[in-house]
Amino acid sequence: MRVEVLSEYPDVMLADSERERRRGVVEQLARVESLREERGQARSEGRWLAWLRLAFGVSGAKREADRQHIASVFPTAREGPVAKRAG
Repeated sequence: MRVEVLSEYPDVMLADSERERRRGVVEQLARVESLREERGQARSEGRWLAWLRLAFGVSGAKREADRQHIASVFPTAREGPVAKRAG
């Protein structure tokens, strides 16, 4: 039996969509690291109000990154039909 692949377009669409979801998580984690560095710099310079603001900012960004990571694991409503065609 010979199998011919007529189109890999659904596979490509699915891979692009998954990559896009993961990119959002990576960007959010980079933001958390950036805020942590700023917080450390503010502490070393003795800018306590800035340190306090950044401490709350880091915790909020970390929660958002965790939420986004959990959401990125599950396929979106758009990906469901594409995954069925690709599989």
